[in-house]
Amino acid sequence: MRHWKILAAASFSLLALPIVAAAQSAGVPDAKSANGIKFIAGGLGQPESQAMLKEAARYPLNLVFSGGRDKHFVADVRVNVKDKAGKTVFEATAGAPIMLVDLPTGAYTIEAQYRGKALQHSAQVVAKAPTGLTFHWDLAD
Repeated sequence: MRHWKILAAASFSLLALPIVAAAQSAGVPDAKSANGIKFIAGGLGQPESQAMLKEAARYPLNLVFSGGRDKHFVADVRVNVKDKAGKTVFEATAGAPIMLVDLPTGAYTIEAQYRGKALQHSAQVVAKAPTGLTFHWDLAD
């Protein structure tokens, strides 16, 4: 009887391994590219948000999108980045509330549009010192 319990416990542990592995790998979405610049948009749900915040150290520009009085995350934000000459160097839609962008060092103007409302920030991006910007829209909750 004792061997049966040990075998049952071992079998259950082996069956649970793929489930645990899937939960642990539910971290950062795959990187994409726009205008030759790598980016990741993610942060849907707590585990992915935490994974994105850890990944943020590897990306020079970190954007977070929120709205309303309770500052809830928002997605489907159109992002346009222009260099100091006014040339668009990056343009993409963030399908999630956190966007990490691998921009080269430089001065940029970042515009984010959500539900037809545009917000703008300026940033000096440095490769090994991530710049974080939050875009918050005052929305009727």
